[in-house]
Amino acid sequence: MARLVLSRAFWLLLGAAVMIFVVAGGWLSRVQPPPALPETPPPRADFYLRDADIEVMDAEGRLSYRVHTAELLRYNDMSSRLAKVRIEALGGREGVWQLEAEEALISRHREQLLLRGDVRMRTEGPGGATLLTTDTLTVAIKDRRLTTADPVTIVGPEFQTRAVGMQADFRNRDLTLLNQVRSHYAP
Repeated sequence: MARLVLSRAFWLLLGAAVMIFVVAGGWLSRVQPPPALPETPPPRADFYLRDADIEVMDAEGRLSYRVHTAELLRYNDMSSRLAKVRIEALGGREGVWQLEAEEALISRHREQLLLRGDVRMRTEGPGGATLLTTDTLTVAIKDRRLTTADPVTIVGPEFQTRAVGMQADFRNRDLTLLNQVRSHYAP
């Protein structure tokens, strides 16, 4: 008699496992697979990365900046193109700057960075966050200069400024707005 009960328990357990696999298999067949990745990188690239996180150190081995990009292509001439890029730059006395853009182009000797498409630059200060937005922004990396000829909007805790064209020199802590400058200050 004990053998028959054990056999029924065995068959019930086996039946339940089969039912679970049938139900799970039906559910899994309705789940769409992720889109296929391209088999080869776009043409002319030396290497190609997707969904990359990169940390760059300074000469003393300290973290200088972090980069996240949806896509990175590095070319034969050592230049690079990044898509949907987010950069966190540790600016020393300037604090941490976060830059985002649809695209970034890095020159072959890494002396210049061109950000294009919905460029956003944000920092946190003692009084709150400051956000700069524009369409393009050129960064001279060694000189620590930023320039654009496009419209610029800068919004801080107590002000909003709009202009066309900008030059910023981080070494000398100097910002020059070039044309059609309008600002509103509300303490």
